[in-house]
Amino acid sequence: MEGTCALMICDIQEVFRTRIQNMPRVIESTRFMQKCAKTLGMPVILTEQLPFENTCAEIKENFSDTTFSYQKTQFSMITPEVQAQLMKSRTKYNVRTIFIVGIEAHICVLQTVLKLRQMKFNVQVIVDGVSSQHNIDRKTALKQMEASGAILTTAETAVYTILKDAAHPKFRSVLPFIKEYSQFKQSEISAKL
Repeated sequence: MEGTCALMICDIQEVFRTRIQNMPRVIESTRFMQKCAKTLGMPVILTEQLPFENTCAEIKENFSDTTFSYQKTQFSMITPEVQAQLMKSRTKYNVRTIFIVGIEAHICVLQTVLKLRQMKFNVQVIVDGVSSQHNIDRKTALKQMEASGAILTTAETAVYTILKDAAHPKFRSVLPFIKEYSQFKQSEISAKL
């Protein structure tokens, strides 16, 4: 499945670090997905909302040669440049499924998901990688995305869905990222106790 998938990262920028609920989880989920995407050779499309600060450093450090970065003023990620890149990815990588992480769920992520569905992409929203400033906005946006036909999933589930089998030739290469992300989730649980 990895040959038919791409990852989209929506506006995870420094200015939002202290404003978005569960931002550490959004960043860690995104890093996990980036590492797996790089290992599996999946294209990654990232946007930054202008005029705000750059993408969070933890995410920037995981850019690869298949990361395509764009700036935008509109809320949806689907600018003419991103749409052109998606069409190239559809042709070059046979991309049919988009996994998406980012902020804010009820604005940029929602508008992007709705446009991707109109473009006939299968969309999987990584719920542990999507957030907003207010939980009510996030919850409502996730319901709208699901109603549009997007699948709600988690980062770990997404990676196992892509791999399909422990016999996958890159499973052992991805396993350390799975363990690292699992430890992050466990530390998050422990911190709440």
